Amino acid sequence: EGQTQEGADMERAGKHYVRTIPTSGDAWPGLFFDVEAKSKPIVVRALAFASHVYRLEKSVCINVFACNESSIGNEGSILNWDQIFSASNCSLPAVSRHDNISDSDAPYGQVVLNPPVKIAAESTIGFAIYTSSLCGLALRWTSSKPDAQLERPEDEDEMGLKIGNATVPIVSSAQKVRRDATRCVRLKEVTDSNQHLLIRAGLCSPVTGADHPFKEEDLDRDAGNVRAFVGEVIYDVEK
Repeated sequence: EGQTQEGADMERAGKHYVRTIPTSGDAWPGLFFDVEAKSKPIVVRALAFASHVYRLEKSVCINVFACNESSIGNEGSILNWDQIFSASNCSLPAVSRHDNISDSDAPYGQVVLNPPVKIAAESTIGFAIYTSSLCGLALRWTSSKPDAQLERPEDEDEMGLKIGNATVPIVSSAQKVRRDATRCVRLKEVTDSNQHLLIRAGLCSPVTGADHPFKEEDLDRDAGNVRAFVGEVIYDVEK
């Protein structure tokens, strides 16, 4: 589970935040993911994240969107999303899998959501982060489940992921290292959580040539393109 921090923190937009497990060294332009409230309603006031150190651009454009239900199945439906943050020429911090990301390091750039996103108790909201760089968003491909809970799906074998009759090795987009197929994060898998919320994995977004990621023809819905959000979800708990 992600590291949970609580209490007054004037440098963050909310009183609570959950910091996820650090990046595995993976990077994409964008990501769809879900945040699910547990027994109490929450208000997500900001997200914090970083680029990968392989990013070539000095700055990136960032757009953040929210959907009033799960992101899964809505990735190609632009009418189901509201924009809640937009900025150009952002100098996001850069991280790698070698970083020991502790609270004192604070390597993530915080974006304050406008409006804040309310999530009712036991409800789910989808988020989409989209940048203008191939390595604009540092992510994680590895599951946070204990080894004993990992399952090998039917569409994978010892070498990688099967697509039709072909077997495609599962590799890191940043480092080209073959992955153990059983370790890959799954769509909708709970990747980080605390007593207030769950974060679930979603599809990666490629560069679409637009200022949004909702182009169905550019999405790759293969299981090998699922990642976990890396960074912080910053929120308040409603009474």
